[in-house]
Amino acid sequence: MQHHSNEPVITWIAVVDRHAARIFENRGEHTGLHLVENAPLQKHGKSNEHHDLHHKHSADTAVAKEVSHYLEHARTQKRFHRLVLVADPRMVGALRHEFHGPLAHTIHATVEKDLGHVNAHDLPEHLHGVLML
Repeated sequence: MQHHSNEPVITWIAVVDRHAARIFENRGEHTGLHLVENAPLQKHGKSNEHHDLHHKHSADTAVAKEVSHYLEHARTQKRFHRLVLVADPRMVGALRHEFHGPLAHTIHATVEKDLGHVNAHDLPEHLHGVLML
C-alpha cells in the first residue's frame, strides 16, 4: 500500500490468541496505541480437547483464517499501511500461512509472545524495539 510522505504511517498491531484478536493502531512515533477492535473469536473445538496437539493446530488454523479475513478486508479499505503480529510462535506461523499476497507484504514485524492476557496499558513495554510508541 502506498501512502503520501506527509501522512502518518498507520501501523496496526494484531495481538492474537485462541480467544480474541485485539487490534491496536499507531500513527507514528510517540503517539501510543489506540484500540481499534477487540474481537472475540468463534469457539474452535471443545475445551476438553485442549491437550490434543492436532486439535491445537486445527484451532490455530481456524483462528488464523478468521483473523486474516478481517485484516484483508481492512487492508482493502486502506485502514493501515503495515502490520505487527503479536502471538505465540505457533499462532504466528499459522497467521503467516494464511496471509497471502498484499496482506503478507504489510507485515512489518512479529513478536512471538503470547500477550493476549496483557493489559493494553502495559503492551507498549513488550513492543520495545519494534515500534517507537
